[in-house]
This record gives sequence, C-alpha cells and structure tokens, in this order.
Amino acid sequence: MEHRHREPARGGGDDHVLLPRSPLPRCPAPGALERGLTAIRLRSLLVLGFFLSGASALVYEVIWLRWLVQVFGATTLAVSTVLTAFMAGLAGGSWVAGRSLPRLGRPVRVYGLLELTIGGFALVLPSLLPAIGPALEVLGLTEDAPPLATAVARLALTSGLLVVPTACMGATLPLLAEALSPPSRGSGWLSRLYGANVAGGVVGVAGAGFVLLPAFGVTRTNALAAALNLVAGLAGLWVDRRWKVAPGGDTAAARDARSPDRLRAPRLARVAAALVVAVSGALAMLYELAWSRVLALVLGSSVYAFTIVVATVLLGLAAGSYLAGLRPARLNPGAALGLAQLTVGLGALAGLAVVGELPAMFLAVFRLSGGDPAQLYPLEFLVAGAVILVPALGLGATLPLAVELETGQTPGPVGRTVSRLYALNSGGAVVGSAVGALLVLPWMGIRGTVLRAGLTSLAVAGVCFLAFPGRRRLLGYLAAVAPPAVGVGAVLVVPAWRPDVMTSGVAVYARGLAGASPRAERDFLRSERVLFYEDGLTATVSVGHRAGVMALRVNGKPDASTAPVDMGTQLLLAHLPLLLHPSPRDALVIGLGSGVTGGAVLRHPISRLTVVELEPAVVRASRLFDGVSGAPLDDPRVHLVVTDARTLLRLTRDRYDVIVSEPSNPWMTVAASLFTREFFELARARLRPGGLFAQWLQLYALTPDLLRSLVATYVAVFPHVAAFRASGVDLILVGSTEPLRGDYPTMAARLAAPAVSASLRRIGVSRVRDVLARLVLDGDDVPRFADGARLNTEDDPRVEFGAPRTLYVDSVDTNLAALAGARAARGALLARILASAPDGVRAELAARSPGLRGP
Repeated sequence: MEHRHREPARGGGDDHVLLPRSPLPRCPAPGALERGLTAIRLRSLLVLGFFLSGASALVYEVIWLRWLVQVFGATTLAVSTVLTAFMAGLAGGSWVAGRSLPRLGRPVRVYGLLELTIGGFALVLPSLLPAIGPALEVLGLTEDAPPLATAVARLALTSGLLVVPTACMGATLPLLAEALSPPSRGSGWLSRLYGANVAGGVVGVAGAGFVLLPAFGVTRTNALAAALNLVAGLAGLWVDRRWKVAPGGDTAAARDARSPDRLRAPRLARVAAALVVAVSGALAMLYELAWSRVLALVLGSSVYAFTIVVATVLLGLAAGSYLAGLRPARLNPGAALGLAQLTVGLGALAGLAVVGELPAMFLAVFRLSGGDPAQLYPLEFLVAGAVILVPALGLGATLPLAVELETGQTPGPVGRTVSRLYALNSGGAVVGSAVGALLVLPWMGIRGTVLRAGLTSLAVAGVCFLAFPGRRRLLGYLAAVAPPAVGVGAVLVVPAWRPDVMTSGVAVYARGLAGASPRAERDFLRSERVLFYEDGLTATVSVGHRAGVMALRVNGKPDASTAPVDMGTQLLLAHLPLLLHPSPRDALVIGLGSGVTGGAVLRHPISRLTVVELEPAVVRASRLFDGVSGAPLDDPRVHLVVTDARTLLRLTRDRYDVIVSEPSNPWMTVAASLFTREFFELARARLRPGGLFAQWLQLYALTPDLLRSLVATYVAVFPHVAAFRASGVDLILVGSTEPLRGDYPTMAARLAAPAVSASLRRIGVSRVRDVLARLVLDGDDVPRFADGARLNTEDDPRVEFGAPRTLYVDSVDTNLAALAGARAARGALLARILASAPDGVRAELAARSPGLRGP
C-alpha cells in the first residue's frame, strides 16, 4: 500500500495537493543494459537523435515553405496559410501524443517509428506536389476568387499534405519527455532535451541557407534532411531494444505512475503555465515577424539575411532553454517564469531603443569585413543579435520553466504535461503568425507591434509574480507591479526611429559609404525627405525625395525612380515589345512600381492592360508618381490585381500579346522566384501565339557567370531573343517562341504617334535608329553568350544564392565586355528591320551605328 503525504503547491501558494511517491525508477540500472552500455549513453544517443531531428525540421520548414509558396504564391495570406498549417500540425501531434501516452508501453519505440515516418514522408513529398495544381483547378479557383475561399482551399490542401509529418514532429518531444524524465525531478533535464532540439534547428537553418541549398539544390537538401530523420529513428529503435526494462513498462506501478491523478498539480500552477506558454507562443511569432521586417531594412532582403534572422532567434531560444535548467533551487519556478517574461519584455523594448542605430552598426561591420561575404555574414549575426538575442533567451526558457512549474518535484513521467503545454505553445504560434502578419503588423506598424508585444510580455511577467509571490509576499506583490510600470515608462522613453534613416538602403549603398567620414555617413542617412512611409503586408514601402529625384523604395532598396537611368529602363520595357509586336491588344505588366512602365504601355492603342502588384502599399505609393507616369490606375483600360505574379499566371484564363516583367533584383528573396525557368514557362503559357515577353536584367552587382545563367534560363524558354541596353546599367530581353517580327515601317509609324513620341523623347529616343542603337545582341548571338551556363531553376536557385554574394562587385564593364564578345553577326531581327527600311535609311543606319554593321 502506498504512503501518501501532503506537499505544498510550488510557488508558495496556500493550495495543497496529494502527490504520491514514485515506486518505479525511470531509467534502468547500468547492469540492466545489454553489451555493457550505460543508461547515460543511451540517453545521450536519444538526445543526439533529437538534435538531428531538430536540424531536419528547420530544413523542412525552409524547403517546404519554398515549395508551397511556388504553388500558392508569395502573398502574405498564402505564406501565413502554409505556416499556420505547419504549426497547427505540430500542436495537433503534440496533443494527440499526450492523450495516447497512457496506452503506450514503449515511448522510445514509438518515437523511433515517428522519426522514420517523417523521413519517409519527406522523400515522398516532392512527388505529391504536382497534384496541387490540378486540385486548385478542380476547386475552380481563379484570380477573381474571393480571398476567404482561396485561403480556405489553401489551408485545406496544405493541411492535408503536411498533417502526417508535422503531427509526427509535434509528437516527438512529449514521447521523449515521457521516456527520459528522471526518477527525481531535476531542473535541467527537459531544458537540455528541448534545447538540443532547438540547437539542432540552428544548425539546420544555417546549414541549409549557407551551405546545402547553394551547393546541392532544394530536392537533394530535402533528401539529406530526411536522412537525418532516418538516422534518428533507427537510433531510437536501437535504444529501445537495448532497454531490458522499457520506460513506463506494463507493471501496475508503471500504470499508476502514468495516471493523470499522479500528475495533477495545483490548479493555479496549471492555469498559469497554460496561459504563459500560449501567450508566449503567439508573442514569439509576432517578435520574429517584426524582427525580420526590421532587419530586412538594414541587412537587405536576401535569403542570407532571412537565414541570419531565423538562426539568431533559434540560437537565443536554445540558450534560453539551457539557462532555464540552471535555475537556483531557492528560486521557485513561478518566479523564474516571471523573470523569463520580464527578460522578454525588457529585451524587446531595449532592442526597440537601438533599432535606429542598426544602419550605422551595419556600416561598421561592413567596414570591418571589407564587404567580403565570408566575413560580413558572421558579423551580421551581431547586428541581428542586438535586437533579438535577449528577448529570445526569455522565450526559450518559457516552456521548460512552465513544465517544471506545473509538475514541481513530482516523481514520475511528465509526457502528458509536456504534450499539453507544447501544444498550447504551438497553438499560440498559429494565432501569432496569422493574426500578426495579416492584422497586427499592417495596422500597428513594425515599431507599434514590438512595443505592444513588449508591454504584453511585461504584463504576463506581472501576472506570474502576482500568482507566485514566494515566501516574501510583499516583495512578490511589488515585483508584480513593477513590470507594467516599467513598460509604461518605456513607452515614454523609447525613441521613435527616423523613417529616412531606416529606409536609406544601407545594405545597397554600403560599398559607396565604406570610406565616408562619420559626418558624411550621417548626412547621407538623413538626406532624403520622406514623402510616404508604410509598413505593408509584405514589406516596408517608402517614397523619398533627394537632389531632385523621387524614388520608391521597398525595404530600403530603390525599385523605381525619376532618375534618368531608371526612367530609360522603365519606359523602354514598355515600348520595346509594343514596337516589335505586329498587333498588340492585351498586355500584362508584372510589378506596378512607380506606374511609369504601365503608363508607357497605355501610350499605345491597346485594349486592356492588366497590372499585377504584390504589395498594396506600393499601389498607394505609386500615386505620388502620377505626374510622371500619367496616372495609369485612372485609365479604364487598366485592370489592377493585387497578388503575386505566379498566382495570377497560374490561375488566370486570360491570354496576352505582351508581358512585361519588371520585378526587383534577383538577389531579393521574393523577386528571385521571378527569374527561374519555371516562372518563364508560366508566362509563356499565358502568351498568345507570337506573343512577346520582355524581361529586365541588371548588369551591375552580378558576375558574368550569373548573368549568363539568367540569359540561358530565358533562352531555354524563349529561344528567339533580342537584347537591348536600356541604360548604362540595365539590359532588356525581348523574346518569343516564334521569330521576332519587327519591321521598319510599323516601328516608324508607332514612334511617330504623338503619345508614344512624347513619352520616348524624355530619354532621347525618337526614331527607329535610336532604338536599334540600343540593340546589343540578336539572333544566334544571344544563345552564344549564354552557352554552357547552368539554368536558374526552382530546384537549383543559383542566382538567388549567388547574387547576394556579388552585391558589392563592380561588374558593369565586365558584363558589357562579355556581351560584346558574343556579338558575331547580324541577327534575324535586325536583318528583317533593315530589309524593310528604305534604301537611304538602311545606309544611314549602317553608317551611324557601327555595332549594327554585319555581313
């Protein structure tokens, strides 16, 4: 018969609960192990496997998100839907595991089988993705479908696709917690277990972003991650077979040890633990979202900046989990949990206070590195850590401390407690991800989101101190009042950051500022007069005025401006394909930007212009350029679609005569997907026979090898191409699946139209010869230039990972020389235009344009 005794509730409260003594040790004695292995070694092997599992999980999150975004689109709603399905799977798996634990006699064996299931599913997933497109068609989704219906369909498809692996991932922590909980509840065992898994995530996301994806591509990296799960699963099964006394065996004592009654904690502790972990999960996603957006303004929007932010968050979580295990015995878990939330809140507000200094910090580390990516990227972790690391420490300590608060020193397994709290934490993350991205951040802005999240963390800390005041109740109650009071004071003290400094684009202009004096640097950061600023759904959009030039910036990077070099590109992108197409009626412009390109399209007598723009804030900002662009959104021929280009091209039933693609630079994460073979194929499928696709390419900050890859990728889809030099630093490709059919009389007539003539005179183009003078390559010269280059594909996104590393390379002259070296003969387009020109004009063209002479 068991002897029961009364123990006070943890945290110094007056509630009492009957807690039994444990009749069964959780770990076998060393003598019970086969082949002389000790229990410690078996535990260590399981923890190592859990580390590998954490690494693979973050690789999957990165890769699967890429795959599904390619299908569903890059809108905030689409990305949030995928993340919601992923996090909901984790929460559901954890919850189901906890409910099933009383019936599981060998949790380590089940853990091993789940790891094998995750790895096996990861290997199968690529073959399932092609079925999503037909499923969307069966559901009848088009670009005009209601957003709610589209979101529900995406959520259903994503959940159905990911429910098995994500649920298995969510179940692994409760199972190992059940198996490895020691006979005497220490303060560090769960911290080390959970911390090992999160530390694996650091290695996974950093390894994938910096090494695996650039070297092996997406599919092979996914297979490598699956191999980690298979190793972890086999290790779990191996450990299970060598435990003669299985953890939680089927003895009566073991069943009693797993009884819910044995795990019952004081109600106050249960409620407090549940509240804190759920709110913490939601706030963690809000913080990560806001930090990502802040650092995109400073570090740029490259895939490496994203990797650095996520890895820094996970590093803080792992370290915080480990520190939670070092809690002094005299500090009760409730107070420790309150201190963790206090750390989160104060760290977030302190980070907010230094955000305005981040651009200067980035320039400092840039000077130290000399712009070398091998040195710059590690130093960028310091910039990210300045705002992320401290609050992430508190977030990482939350789950282990909450579990200990609820279970106290109760001997016996805690799998069900871990299951419930982890499910609540993941459920909170679901809410934080969806609500934060779609409502909170667009409504409150980045600064307002961090400020209110920090105040909420301080309020939660106050609740913890109030609920668990400890032995010195007066001090405890005073501590409960202090965090909210500090938060209110912080609102008054924390300075607002300057929009001109934050949107100055230091990541783009760092090379030019590296040798500037401190005063010149400060003057540059503050020299632009901000006319428009908005933290949008996907990016921060601003419009500034400096030295007579108005520029539209997305995350600090100029995407359109009234500078002559940009006006030339924006106008020629529209006019070139419309001059070359025999009879254009319907056109599509990808990327509204300033509206100059769309306005130039409307100078031609087309019937309909569709403009697709990802970010709603860009639509509002473009209105400041109406005087330059001609206010295209007011033209009744314009159909504006606010979504991403891939979604439109995948779902629309329309066909176009001309498509103009003017995304941002290929080193930026979202824009990079618009330079792949798969995207070009989507565009080709929406062109009418003889349709033209015009693509902008940069000549700067891009090595000849990467430029060749982009051109080769384009030529693989549009074999008939002409390359024009739009300005000193830009290239425009005009291609088709059929030979280009431009002719001199048609081009001359269209150039003579008053509306077209007025538009092109701004950049010094008035006659056909002015257009042909910009022709760089034509006919066989284009594939000759790209010969032997690797294609840029979704599975091998070499430009997305290569272009950020060449961001500070001065490559314009090198690229122009490479293009000139590929020119060998007069191409088909030029020959056709010259053949259709009057004799006198033909001779004049050949005499005035040496580059156009041919055999």
